[in-house]
Amino acid sequence: MENKPIVTCHGEQELFSSIHVELAQSLPREVVEWRRSYGRAPKMINVDVNFVPYNSDLLPTENDRKLLQLPVFHIYWTECPDADAYKMCVKNDISAWQQSLKECNVSDWLIVLVETSNPKRGNKQKFLPRTSVLDKIRNDFCSKQSDRVIVLHEPNNPVPTPRAQDSWQLFMQRLRYLVLLAYNRVLGRFEELIRAERESRNNKDWNFCQYFLLQEELAFMFETLRQFEDALVQYDELDALFSQFIINSSAGATPKWLSDFQAPCNCWDGLNLSKPVNMDKRELLERGKPTLLDVRNYLFSRQSALLFLLKRPSEVAYRAQNFMHNCVQELKILEVSMPQGSIACWVFLSCLEVLQKCEKSSDTAHINTYSHYTASLWLYAQKKLNELGELGGLMPDTSPTSEQLNSVVDLLSGMGQTAEVGARENSPNQMLREALSSQDSFSKHYLELSELAMGTFKHIGRMRSAKLIGKDLASFYMKTGELHKAESFLSDALKVYEAEGWGMMTASTRKELAGCYKKLDNNLKYLKLCCQLAADKFVDPDRMNYFKEINRVAAIDVPQTEEKEKALYLWDFIFAPPTLSLDPPNGRVGKEEVINIKVTFTSNLPAPITLHQITLQLHDQLSLASGGGESQPIRLEKSPSQDSLQRLRSLDARAQVSGREKGGVIPVFGSEVKFGEESRKLVETSSLVCTNANVILQRQDSSTSLKKNKDVVTKEMCSTTLVLQDIELKPGKNELEFKFQSAENGTFEAKQLICQIYNAEFLANLEQYCTEIEVFSKEAQLTITTESDLLCGIPQDITLHLTTGYTPIPESTTLAITTPTSLAILPSKSEEYEVESVDDGGKVRFVEGVKSNEEIDLRVGVVADMCRQSEGNKQNIQFSVECPWSETVMTTLEFTNPFTFKQRIYTAGQRKFLQVTVESSCDLTFELSGQSLEVTGDRLLTLTPLHPIKSIPLQGNQSVSYVWEAKPVPDTSQPAGPLGFHYSVSYRPIMPSPVTSQDQPLKSISCDFEIINFETLFMITSIIKPPKKEELCKAGTLCTLDVAIKMLDTPPPAATTPTPSGDTPTPSTKPNPPKSLMYEIDTEGGMWAVCGRSTGVVAMPSKQSGVTEVTLEVIPLIAGFLPMPDIRLSQYLKGVDPNEGSHPLAESSGEQAKKTISSSNTKPTILPFSESQVYYCSKACQIRVLPESNLSTVEVAVF
Repeated sequence: MENKPIVTCHGEQELFSSIHVELAQSLPREVVEWRRSYGRAPKMINVDVNFVPYNSDLLPTENDRKLLQLPVFHIYWTECPDADAYKMCVKNDISAWQQSLKECNVSDWLIVLVETSNPKRGNKQKFLPRTSVLDKIRNDFCSKQSDRVIVLHEPNNPVPTPRAQDSWQLFMQRLRYLVLLAYNRVLGRFEELIRAERESRNNKDWNFCQYFLLQEELAFMFETLRQFEDALVQYDELDALFSQFIINSSAGATPKWLSDFQAPCNCWDGLNLSKPVNMDKRELLERGKPTLLDVRNYLFSRQSALLFLLKRPSEVAYRAQNFMHNCVQELKILEVSMPQGSIACWVFLSCLEVLQKCEKSSDTAHINTYSHYTASLWLYAQKKLNELGELGGLMPDTSPTSEQLNSVVDLLSGMGQTAEVGARENSPNQMLREALSSQDSFSKHYLELSELAMGTFKHIGRMRSAKLIGKDLASFYMKTGELHKAESFLSDALKVYEAEGWGMMTASTRKELAGCYKKLDNNLKYLKLCCQLAADKFVDPDRMNYFKEINRVAAIDVPQTEEKEKALYLWDFIFAPPTLSLDPPNGRVGKEEVINIKVTFTSNLPAPITLHQITLQLHDQLSLASGGGESQPIRLEKSPSQDSLQRLRSLDARAQVSGREKGGVIPVFGSEVKFGEESRKLVETSSLVCTNANVILQRQDSSTSLKKNKDVVTKEMCSTTLVLQDIELKPGKNELEFKFQSAENGTFEAKQLICQIYNAEFLANLEQYCTEIEVFSKEAQLTITTESDLLCGIPQDITLHLTTGYTPIPESTTLAITTPTSLAILPSKSEEYEVESVDDGGKVRFVEGVKSNEEIDLRVGVVADMCRQSEGNKQNIQFSVECPWSETVMTTLEFTNPFTFKQRIYTAGQRKFLQVTVESSCDLTFELSGQSLEVTGDRLLTLTPLHPIKSIPLQGNQSVSYVWEAKPVPDTSQPAGPLGFHYSVSYRPIMPSPVTSQDQPLKSISCDFEIINFETLFMITSIIKPPKKEELCKAGTLCTLDVAIKMLDTPPPAATTPTPSGDTPTPSTKPNPPKSLMYEIDTEGGMWAVCGRSTGVVAMPSKQSGVTEVTLEVIPLIAGFLPMPDIRLSQYLKGVDPNEGSHPLAESSGEQAKKTISSSNTKPTILPFSESQVYYCSKACQIRVLPESNLSTVEVAVF
């Protein structure tokens, strides 16, 4: 719209006319900020208005519902020279002008006082300054609004002075500011009117058409201000309000004004986007007699006009489809009576109108954006044109009847009723009239629309939608008899549906394509589709019909041999992928041996079918790698990992043959290896490079299908063929078994499985399963096994498992066994072989020969020596067998001692007891007897056994203990140093071993051990006494702990001094200094608390049998029978100079001890005693502690 807001001018019109042009051009030149009310975001706009002479008739009235024709601002122009002239005429004129504005409640005005230079007046200006007029105007009319009057200095001066320029700029700023204030006031008042009108929409006399025109005035105003977004919001609100009224009417009462829209519709003109405002439709709204289509057409045309002004044609196309779908639904909701096909005409005309307008308004840079939305419009128009063609009998396979011709005439009469619609060239109205005029014209326009829709969908990448349109074209071409074109479209659509897994759409397309092939007499492709349809679960009603067609078409003889070779189909058409299993499972057999190949697959056909022949093809990889055979070339395909390097090389050789013969693209790879340091020669990096990657990765043509050559299969000529004939397959799971036998060595791979039904063959490639059969001449193989863990000292059998293979073993063949001296071979003899023992092992000699392909177990008895004490509990022994037909077989046998030994010393005062425990480390049961313990070295002790001298059974994984009391021999000197002991025991298994049934003789096993600190040096006795006048201790009461430390008569070990070399210490003759001991009371159990220090150092007397007593105060914390506090005793050594030789550590530990002491300087050293050196006499005693009498809850310790 070209309308602008109106500003009136009053006063001296000649003065205003002289500056009108400059004013109209300067006002919109600069952008100003427009601050809206209600917290709306400010906007930058150009103030552009239309200046008109003042007329009181233009002023708004109280009930005025117009906005665009009303002035928004008023200016009074005057060039009053002096105050007298002002008083005589100007003042009265301004007063009348303002009075008329106040009567109409107008407060947006401005008085402009223009100063011009007049040379005739000369110096008169010095006596009568013009500012006095300004003061009078300000005092008379602008006393409270000083910004409502402004002076404009010499606006018509051809050479403006700086003062004139400043006054002009100030005038422009003031005028823009006041006009924007006027905008806010006028728009705010009008918005309040709209809001009040909308709030009364539930009144009975409310009318949507009147409200529409009211809010459209606000939209027009925003449009004149070039605020197209705000104008669009007004129409969007009207659209939403109207839609909500229609939706509510379906669930409740219909307003009176909405009932008028339910009248029959006799005009279904489409959209008209050629003009910004469709005045014909707006006049219908003003008269209150529009139809639903009129309102919708006008509303969307106004929205589209604003969107085009905003340079957003793609949004017009986006809104168009939703607009048309919603409008069709609203016609159904309101039950508007329209002739059949009229809605299709309206949709078709509207789609083409939007498409033509968008195409004109869109540049090539945004074609991709708006094509995403126009594609659906092309499709919508094509659907509606198809609907009109069927309604009017214009389809190729029909002839229009008189009734259909009359319906077409009625449809044509209801569209294009306006003159401007019919006058436009190539308008949608003309196109539709031409399309409905004849069948040829209809076909032309229908195909043109379909091609445009398909091309647009392909352009935006929506291939599925494009293929769906192709199906519609295929149906159309089927009706026209152009079957080859229909076959092309259906095939393309089918490939897309199959690739994306659309089951129902795939089945539907296959049905149509099968009908096409049947009419074309293309039996090969028709048979393929019949197989797929018969095996498709989505075709349940017609599956049996297609199954019968399989037998009928497959039985048709193809006259040419080349055609017979083409009657080859994928296995997946009617069967599930097969699985192969071998017996034996590893697939390795010898010559002339039979291997069973079981093929399992599922038949998807609805009924049993007889296979005339089913063939399993095998090929020898060795002959293929060497270039033998006449197999057809294969393609390079992605397959699972290969079993061997030889297989990978063979496939690579076959692929290169394929590339040479077929001209295919074969990847040529080159390798590159980079090393690290030259001295180390370690691989740092490696790479695999394809030298023709640009050929392999080249862009595929857009017409290429998603899975190129998916249905192309090739029948290969293989070296071996296994055939089964006349096999009946049932629906569901089926199992077939082939037998394979070869007289030559080789590796045979299952290549293809082919089933034949009359002249049709269905082929499954089996290469991806990597099913291989290895045929070889088996050589004798020997493996060494044991049935259980091997034990030292016990006869056991080792099994030599012999497989003869392809060559028999003659009589008297000897196997030489080599073992170390620690493993002895036990001789044995049986009917088939005998075992002999020799110095370095043994021999196994076959008494009878062994036939080929047989297995035999040779049991060899062995017994291993016990492990040495220094070697641990296990030993590894090499066991090797020298075979005359192959290399020596070697293995390592691990033997374990059946027993382990543990020893411990116990002290009771000065008495000593030794305990030796024998633990079984296996599951066998043994009989132990003849146990003995002897002292080794110069020490003399009497060992008295405390256990009965008899045989004792030792169960598996159990233990047996023996105890001796050790007494020193009186009147003998006891040299210093540790005590050595030698323990021995005899054993034999009570039950036969797992591999031997004869009784075992007794065998002996022994061990040596040492005890370092044997003598008891100190005895500790402790007693706790209650407080005085108390018989028993009480919890929380202070008690006395008396500790007595007694040094026994047993002489301590003699001190030694190191030799000059520091290797062997010798007895020292230096006197022993007084010993210092440190005691420590352990109260960690939470039963006792020590008052004071819990540790201390005491000096023992130098004489033997001396006693040192220590008294401490303790408090029992709980009641009950409490154990005595633990007392730990350690040797306390003061730091001395190691060079003086007076330190005990220096005397007994040599140079290393001196270094340690020297590093510690004068710090004391604490050496704990071993368990056997200190005897705690009171360790098992308990003290009765009574609870406190004033406690309601008492903790009691019970042991």
